[in-house]
Amino acid sequence: MRMPNSLPNVSKHPTSSKCSKKRVRSTLQTASSMQNVSMLVVDSAAALLRHDNMSVFFSVVRILQTQSSGDDKRAKSAFQKKRIQAPASLDGVKVVKKASDETGRDYDLILFGATGFTGRLAALYIAKTYGNKSFRWAIAGRRMDALTAIRDELVAIDASLKDLPIVIADSNDHAAVDRMVASTKCVITTSGPFARYGKYLVQSCAVHGTHYCDITGETDFVREMVDTYDDLARESGAFIISSCGNDCVPWDLLLLECVNHFNKNSAGGDEKVVKFDCFIEGSFEPSGGTLETAIGIFNERTQIKTRLGFDPMLKDPRTGQKNSLKMTQKHPMFLSYEPRIKKWIGPFVMTAVNASCLKRSNTVNQYTDKLQYREGIVFPNFGSAFVNMMGLIVFATALSIPPLQWLLRKFVLPAPGQGPSTKTMDAGFLQLTAYATTNTKRECKAVMYFPTDTGYRDTARMLVEAGLVLALQGKDVGRAGGVYSPASCQGSLLTERLLKNGTSLNIVDSPASKK
Repeated sequence: MRMPNSLPNVSKHPTSSKCSKKRVRSTLQTASSMQNVSMLVVDSAAALLRHDNMSVFFSVVRILQTQSSGDDKRAKSAFQKKRIQAPASLDGVKVVKKASDETGRDYDLILFGATGFTGRLAALYIAKTYGNKSFRWAIAGRRMDALTAIRDELVAIDASLKDLPIVIADSNDHAAVDRMVASTKCVITTSGPFARYGKYLVQSCAVHGTHYCDITGETDFVREMVDTYDDLARESGAFIISSCGNDCVPWDLLLLECVNHFNKNSAGGDEKVVKFDCFIEGSFEPSGGTLETAIGIFNERTQIKTRLGFDPMLKDPRTGQKNSLKMTQKHPMFLSYEPRIKKWIGPFVMTAVNASCLKRSNTVNQYTDKLQYREGIVFPNFGSAFVNMMGLIVFATALSIPPLQWLLRKFVLPAPGQGPSTKTMDAGFLQLTAYATTNTKRECKAVMYFPTDTGYRDTARMLVEAGLVLALQGKDVGRAGGVYSPASCQGSLLTERLLKNGTSLNIVDSPASKK
């Protein structure tokens, strides 16, 4: 790895002697903080070796506190940087077109962000699976040259795509976004970070009655979209659906299908799924775009003060009020042994994202009034679990220290637009093994399997199929417009599409299940 000649923010600017002393003092404080962090990481390792989970937990907390308690405010932990903002103004924003009005909609589907890493994979998937005959579609983005290059790739797959329409639109050009949105039934977008680039696109879709799907894992963004645009989308008939990729389709649909399994095989009575345990096995490697989103959340997290006055994920579409349904979370804090699968499990970095999505699905679909959710990533043995856990602690610590974060972004992490190689994606997979338990003590075991990389290649597939449900089967959804989760909108229609081209799902009653 090539090292820089100097760290950022070093004194190459003319300053007074007083400022120089402050900078030296600040540098020494940061160095001292980094030394403390190193000692705390060692403490964490020692605690792990003693199997002392609570010690590890408090060590991580101390790491974050160390970074936020110094005199140098720039060294604050990103977890302390959450800001509270007033909700966006909706003055003058009103519906101009209903989803049922297909006048001027030249396309069934527009792929926005087609030149990004995941966007390109989505375009390739459509070309290979559907070509140019099944529905009307176009690719969209900021630069004609980059979009033309993508289209040339598609032509090599299907020559009939030589005239595939290209739409030029920039997230910051609201007039161009409006024109794009008004011309299609559904927009699917990979253009993130969505809190930075996606808000106006959602507003435009809600205003124009155009369905919308994205692949975000940004829970604050999703909450803000429910809070701000749910009523507007309900009026126009637009379906606004976030998290239509690896975050969070597999988990969301698996819970839905477990609920459906019991509904189909119920002996009668009020049987509800009250417990859902999900264990994750897979191969994951982040792209530059994903890391940019994660670092953006880490550095700039902003919480919007809601109009509703409560968590928007609990908004009941039937009443517009807070739903009384509750979901508790019992995830492993650190390493533990799971006897049902006979393997070690640990915390999964996307657990909070998945849990938020399932909360929205439970609110809308009304699975149960008290749902307990548990999720963990599976390791083949304790040694592997230990190494991965330490890597996570060190990486999170490095991101919380501005100089180390800068070094990682400059010299180690992939840049936006870069991602896993084809060989890496070929070797990728995701398997979810879940146990759903009802209030009558019946239990089922469900296994959902994706045979290739789900972080990007199959995220592209999930996004496209989620969009096609809305564009081609929107009348079968059976809901009014609004801001939903995949399971509470596309639901089993999406499961069926995924099962036709790669995903497998097997659900059986557990032998010990009481009937």
